[in-house]
Amino acid sequence: MNVLVYSGPETLSVSLGHSLSTLKSLLLPNFTVQSITQQALTTQPWQASCAVLVIPQSRDPFVSTASKTIKAFVEAGGVCLMLGVGASATPRSAGVGLGARGLTFGFDAQEEPAEPLKFYDKLNNCYISCDVDREEKAQPALRSLRSCDGGALEGKVYSDGTGRFTGFEDHKGKWVIAKYEDDSVAGLAVDAGAGKIALWVANIEYPLTGEPASSISTSQDWTSSEKLRKKSFHTTLLQLGLQLPPDEDEKVSILRPLPQFLTSTPSKPTIVSQVTDAIAAPQLGSQISVFKDANDEFNFHALQEGKDLIAAAREDAKSSSNPSTWQPKHIIVCRDGELPSRELTPLFDLALFYDTLAEARKREGLLSAEPWGTGEAVLAALFTLLLMPN
Repeated sequence: MNVLVYSGPETLSVSLGHSLSTLKSLLLPNFTVQSITQQALTTQPWQASCAVLVIPQSRDPFVSTASKTIKAFVEAGGVCLMLGVGASATPRSAGVGLGARGLTFGFDAQEEPAEPLKFYDKLNNCYISCDVDREEKAQPALRSLRSCDGGALEGKVYSDGTGRFTGFEDHKGKWVIAKYEDDSVAGLAVDAGAGKIALWVANIEYPLTGEPASSISTSQDWTSSEKLRKKSFHTTLLQLGLQLPPDEDEKVSILRPLPQFLTSTPSKPTIVSQVTDAIAAPQLGSQISVFKDANDEFNFHALQEGKDLIAAAREDAKSSSNPSTWQPKHIIVCRDGELPSRELTPLFDLALFYDTLAEARKREGLLSAEPWGTGEAVLAALFTLLLMPN
């Protein structure tokens, strides 16, 4: 499943970057965290594989052509997390022109207008309107925060001060995640249609050691505050129904992509060249050095470079880092049936694997698979098999 982070033109780039970084640190390897553009959000079929749609803070009150799509996703059973945003709950009243059309406001459905983001809460028979009551003269500050999950964690978080919650005092089914020092709500989760939304007026995506928080913070130790920030994010995702990896206190290793070896059985030495030719087309596979997709950059290397690359990766794994900086990723190409030494892949014996596979294929009479059979090409390190039917 994917956790998608909206990267439309309304979002603040710094909020987007910190959101991606924090989510990856909390969710890998259980979930894939990716950004999604406004065009992809409104035109592509992303909903079925989306566990949570995350909306970073916007530079202005959220008014977007994506609002209708977001509303439809949530009210049909989807889950949404909005950051740096306030909301108001107002009773549904007759004659406002919303009804079953939601946010269309009478516009031609073929021309999607830019609209405020509003959800219908059937349980409370009200509308939840996002970001409609901004404090224009608010000043960014570090505010004291306390969790409301029984853990009694306290610390400071960055808040630009523009958002607040109104109308939720008697709201049924709300779950307050955290409060500020003055007992006002900093984050809450509520049902919306068949789905659920969580909203934070506090900017829990911003670490205190990075911008914009660092520009107003002192040099004091923010360890407890950073623990609270990530715990708040973690609790929010749990409340939204995600099954998460162990939190930071329980992790015993650092998750980090290692260089991978593209290999093939020595009995079919042209397989790797066929793979790289397909990737590099219309160029030859031997000419490929960089391949980029929407989310990643892959650098291709000769086997002779493998020892230095692996040594550097193992050294980097001794310290934590921002997952958003794990680019480029590296693939070591083993051409002509070459295999890396056991020193480079100590937990997986590729030669033994291919020998055992060949014996099994011989027993089962599967020697004629063309261009290759299942398991005869392997991307090793994560050990993802490149499968080809017989």
